[in-house]
Amino acid sequence: MSTPTPPVVVTTDKSNYTAGDPITVTVEYQDPDNPGTTLTVTAVVTNPDGSTNEGTVDVTVGGTPAAPLNVAVTDSLGDAYTQSSNEPGTAVFSGTVGTPPGA
Repeated sequence: MSTPTPPVVVTTDKSNYTAGDPITVTVEYQDPDNPGTTLTVTAVVTNPDGSTNEGTVDVTVGGTPAAPLNVAVTDSLGDAYTQSSNEPGTAVFSGTVGTPPGA
């Protein structure tokens, strides 16, 4: 039985870009040999009428690699990215959004 590969989470500094905009991409990764444990945090808000609303978030405890792993970033427009940092578990890249075909 194989061990599942831990997830890689990719985020950008904005959700909408115009061609020529700078873009920052953050890649969070876990140690493939020690993916860590999921911790669920729950918050409950009690409204004045006594009803409640609840929200949760899952985070990982442990699983950060002892040393940085190799990370590469590409996109569907063929833009180039430069790595600005790579601490164990988090790599950051910057680039410029290209012009989409037909635009």
